[in-house]
Amino acid sequence: MSVIATPQDLKMYVDDAVITVFENMLGMMIDPSRYGANLTLLEPQVIGMVSITGATQGVVCLRVSPGFSSEAASAMLEMDEDSLSEPDINDVIGELANMIAGKIKAGLSTGGEPCGLSLPTIVRGRKIDLESISGVKRHSFSFAHDCGPVVLEIYSLE
Repeated sequence: MSVIATPQDLKMYVDDAVITVFENMLGMMIDPSRYGANLTLLEPQVIGMVSITGATQGVVCLRVSPGFSSEAASAMLEMDEDSLSEPDINDVIGELANMIAGKIKAGLSTGGEPCGLSLPTIVRGRKIDLESISGVKRHSFSFAHDCGPVVLEIYSLE
């Protein structure tokens, strides 16, 4: 995504998207973290990724812990965590990433030029370090919740 937004505007779009989606879809209050809450490479992670295509291009990554992903899936599907399957959890994290990417895309859209979203991709594991090719910038935003940190990353063309 050739981000045509100032860093302050991008943060405003991201904060609004994450807070709104988590509050409306999960009933979870989540706050931007001033201290850079993060997941370490050694912690297991569940990552939902959605690409934005068209006039605005980039990749939106939602990173959470497996425990947080279970809590989110339980809230969205209104099921006990013990009743959830891994595909249930993957679907919820993918849908959250998709909704957040859609709200960010709407904020970054320019002059009605068409943009689209890819299907969500889920990655699970430890020691996950996403890297990009040269010319791509990583924007990282952290959020705090009692269940653990939430990290949203946007990879865009510089």
